[in-house]
Amino acid sequence: MCAMPLIAASQSTKKIDLPPDTSALVDGVAIKKTTIDKAYGSLAAGGVKPSPEIRNEILQQLVLREVLSAEAGRRGVERKADFQSLLSETKQRLLAESLLGEFSTQNPVTDKEIVAEYERQKTSIGGESATQFKLSQIVLGSEQEARDAINRIRKGEAFDKLASAISTDPASKAKSGELGWFLPMELSPVFGNVIVNLTKGGITAAPIFFSNQWFVIRVDDTRPFKAPSLEESRPRLQSALQQQKRQKFIDDLVKKASIQIGTP
Repeated sequence: MCAMPLIAASQSTKKIDLPPDTSALVDGVAIKKTTIDKAYGSLAAGGVKPSPEIRNEILQQLVLREVLSAEAGRRGVERKADFQSLLSETKQRLLAESLLGEFSTQNPVTDKEIVAEYERQKTSIGGESATQFKLSQIVLGSEQEARDAINRIRKGEAFDKLASAISTDPASKAKSGELGWFLPMELSPVFGNVIVNLTKGGITAAPIFFSNQWFVIRVDDTRPFKAPSLEESRPRLQSALQQQKRQKFIDDLVKKASIQIGTP
C-alpha cells in the first residue's frame, strides 16, 4: 500500500460498535475486515512481521484513502483528462497481470514436466560423470596484448599477479582473475569447448575473442559435479517451466495480433 499520513485521533474517528464484518465507516461507506485481511496477508507474505500495530496502520490508511477518494469525487477529478489517461494505463496493466495470473492457474506445471526437464538437464551436463572447472581469466583489449600475456606466463610470470596488474575486467581483477566453478554448458561455447581440453593449471594456447574483448583462461582445478536431487531442483524447475509456458502464451498472442510499429 502507498504510504499515507496516519489519522490523528479526534472525536470524529472514535471507535464505536460496528457490524462484525466492518472495521470502519467513512461517511457511511464501510471498510470491510476482508479488505484489511487481504492487505495484511500481502504484507505478511512479503516478510513483514504481523502485529496489531500493522493491522491498525492498514485500517488508518484505508480510512484516509476513502476520505481522499470521496473528496476527489466531489471535485470531479476522475473526469479530468490526465486522470482518465492514468486510469486507462492502470486498467491495461491490471488486465495483463490478471490474464497472466489466470493463465498460470489454469496451466500449472505438472510433476511429469518437472521430472522430464530434470532428466533433460541432467543429461545435458553429462549425467553422473559431469566435471566442474574452477577458472581464472585475464581480459584484454587487443589480441596482441593477450598473446603477450600468454608469453609472459609461459616464461614464468604468475597468472594471478598478471591478472591483478593488467586485466581490464574489474570484478575478476580484484580477485587476481578468479572466476569460480563452472560446468562447460554454463559458458559460451567459445569457452566451454576449450576448457574441456585443458588440465589443471593449463591455460588457453591462444587468446579467445568474445564480446569485443580478448580472454586468457586458466583452469585452476577440476572436480566431479554432483547434480542436485530432483526435490532440491523442483522449485527452480517449476518456476522456470511456468515462465516458459507464460512466455509461449505471450508469443502466440503477439503472433496472432496485427502489429505495426513506427519510430518510438
